[in-house]
Amino acid sequence: MAGMPLIGIGQTEVPASQVKEEIKRVEKENEKEAKEAARKVAREEQKNAKTEWDKGVTTSIAFSQVSFTNWAAGGDGNLSLNGFANLHANLKKGIHYWNNSLNLGYGLIKNNGDILKKSDDKIIFESKYGYSLNKYFGATAVLTGRTQFSNGYDYSEDPKALVSSFLAPGYFAFGVGFDIIPLNWMSFNVAPLVEKLTVVRLPELQTIYGNDSAQVCKFALGAQLKFDLKKEVFKNVEVTSNLTLFNDYLDHQWFDVKVQWDLYLIMKINKFLSANITTNLIWDSDILTTDTNDDGIKDAARVQFKELLGVGLTFSF
Repeated sequence: MAGMPLIGIGQTEVPASQVKEEIKRVEKENEKEAKEAARKVAREEQKNAKTEWDKGVTTSIAFSQVSFTNWAAGGDGNLSLNGFANLHANLKKGIHYWNNSLNLGYGLIKNNGDILKKSDDKIIFESKYGYSLNKYFGATAVLTGRTQFSNGYDYSEDPKALVSSFLAPGYFAFGVGFDIIPLNWMSFNVAPLVEKLTVVRLPELQTIYGNDSAQVCKFALGAQLKFDLKKEVFKNVEVTSNLTLFNDYLDHQWFDVKVQWDLYLIMKINKFLSANITTNLIWDSDILTTDTNDDGIKDAARVQFKELLGVGLTFSF
């Protein structure tokens, strides 16, 4: 072939272009085999990865008393007792992780001459399975639940009015999405598909929490964004923040975001003593908290806020 460079291979002369194509083909095959070998090694490492559990419990009990005897300036004595327990059990194996948490709280207060009343009551759990895509992203499936232990009353009414109880309300949600983890103490969970269930087992409370009359369970389908932060901001001062935003696709109002924000501040005094501040903020247009017409019927939603401050014994193990 005139004008085409030839390369002698044994007794045969082969065009240079053909040799180059053959070299490229071999290189591609080698690259493919190397990638397959790397995948096999990764699968084997994942199969033999060590299972790592991180388990822990933090509990706190805070007690306070105020007493007056012949006190000229006046005052009202009281007793209060508050306690909480935060439990976690997190599993990691290779690119798989499974995080579980349970937060429990209960408090009582008795003012002088008054009956014993509840000051705190919560049961919150979360279970999240994740599949790490890289250091900063992971696909997730999350199950959450929130309710309380015992009856709650509105003491401004006479007689006192029942306003909450176990599973009245109860909130449960299951969603699929992904984690964004920019820092080891901060994460975002974005779930474009979340099924949420509002349970109100007591008929007299169903309309207060957004369910229809005689409707025990209300279904919602929407999107959810959850922001979690846990960091020691100063020495012996730790902040934990959990902010959840939910928007219901099925709601007649397209952009009606439900807000749930829990904030915990633990300030360690020594090994056993600590000061704790807990705040809870809720905005949910379906929860009726205010009687605007003075007719004895709650007909409007308002921002709900609760704050607890206590100094007491804290144990972690």
